[in-house]
Amino acid sequence: MKESAWSQALKSSVSLAALFAGRGRNPFVAAPSTKISSGFTLVGPDRVKAPSGLRRQPLVVVQQEIQCPRLDAEAISEIETDDADTVTRHLDPAYLPGAKAGQFRFGTTYLYKPKDEALLAGRLGDVGESTQREVFASRSGFVADGSIAGLKLENVKLVGRDRSVAIEYSVNDHCSCLSRGDFDSTRAEVLRSKGNGDLGAYVTYDLGRLKAALRALISEIDEFRGYTVIGRSVTYGTKDRVWLVEEQFQHKEQRDPLAIWLGTTFVKAMEYQHEDEFRLLIVDPERVGRLPREASYHLFEDSRISDAIVASGTF
Repeated sequence: MKESAWSQALKSSVSLAALFAGRGRNPFVAAPSTKISSGFTLVGPDRVKAPSGLRRQPLVVVQQEIQCPRLDAEAISEIETDDADTVTRHLDPAYLPGAKAGQFRFGTTYLYKPKDEALLAGRLGDVGESTQREVFASRSGFVADGSIAGLKLENVKLVGRDRSVAIEYSVNDHCSCLSRGDFDSTRAEVLRSKGNGDLGAYVTYDLGRLKAALRALISEIDEFRGYTVIGRSVTYGTKDRVWLVEEQFQHKEQRDPLAIWLGTTFVKAMEYQHEDEFRLLIVDPERVGRLPREASYHLFEDSRISDAIVASGTF
């Protein structure tokens, strides 16, 4: 999330009479040690209709990186789901020959987050990708004494459609998105109609063989040595949590970091349920969800991946 001049001012100054936070859709990002007091007014848009698939927009966000415990073999086994024998990748027909030759691409959850929130809901990505928010909405629009994640509010007015502040948890891992099961022409056409006009081909893999191939490959690549492959179906529902708070509130973090990671990585809004998504992750068990944002795409190419293909074609 790009930091604005107003956001930078928040970190060092409490001398402004009013802070206009939200003339666009992006909230201001505050440092955890920020204190907003002395009659500040946080002003957001009065009437903004959020496009389908977009989340609430708090006035101020405090970003936090989660600290998950190390994942051992037992934890990984509990995380994985076995509700699919095959998985299908939908792709541009230009990439079909490479995929049949054993190419398989991983992006990252952070890179899958669209930069343009005007993208249609249904795109293979989500404006909430890689993040989850705890939103604290003011019942009265006035906070006499409140604190969340080190952000302190004293005698602050919240004005606008979304009178709220939030903690935003961020995660990032190597990620590859597929659909569960064999190729389905109806699903493929819906995917294409939802902002994916480039789709016109598919490759279906035996999931067990695909995971075995990827696990063998990462054991041979220095960059991924010590990493593991995790496969799990995506569930669809409410991703962010919203609390209605009074004029005085104190938030004390009690959530399990692993639960936050699971809810951030494997939950998407209902607008995306037509994808019937299955996710493959390559994660460092020692640093789950903490892949640097600078990490880029990785393209595997190996005959063991092509050996996992059970069907392919165009539509």
